[in-house]
Amino acid sequence: MNGYLQEEVLLKIFVPLCGKSVDMKWLYDQGHEIVGIEGAETAVQQFFDESKISFTTSSIKDGILKLYQSDDGRIRLYVGNYYNIDMTGENNFLFIWDRGSLEAIDKSDREKYVKLMTSLMSPGCRLLLEVADRDDDMGPPFCIDKEEITNLFGSCSSVEYLEKEDTSKETSAIFKKGFKLYSIEKHR
Repeated sequence: MNGYLQEEVLLKIFVPLCGKSVDMKWLYDQGHEIVGIEGAETAVQQFFDESKISFTTSSIKDGILKLYQSDDGRIRLYVGNYYNIDMTGENNFLFIWDRGSLEAIDKSDREKYVKLMTSLMSPGCRLLLEVADRDDDMGPPFCIDKEEITNLFGSCSSVEYLEKEDTSKETSAIFKKGFKLYSIEKHR
């Protein structure tokens, strides 16, 4: 991911379905502002505990969401339903790191997911999308290809295939073929 971030620009970065991703700690250490949402509160607690980052918690919108926020305010992880992220007032993201979230969503919900995602993106926002390179449709994660990604993000964005990561020697059979990385840029 490092090669896809502008070196001297600090960004507000959204990480959907963030879990306890170590990528967030790395981004935080680079000086970026991180906003995530996750359905499993345990994962968010583990992220802060394992990262050794001091935090506070608060309730949002009468308990619909719970906010875990670093003491310096640069990490804000919300616990709750992804589709409620718009209730937080968080938007105008310049970078989104989607590592497996879109493909984890049921196929019938993908349009709704992408519509909300694009509403959070500022013009010029870059979304890096990492998906498993799979032929079968057993999931989650559910298969997704460039054509479907392009159709989902529509005419207001450009989709570019960046690279493939071969993980055949280091991961389970479900991810045997590795991962593909796409860049999606919002134009308007």
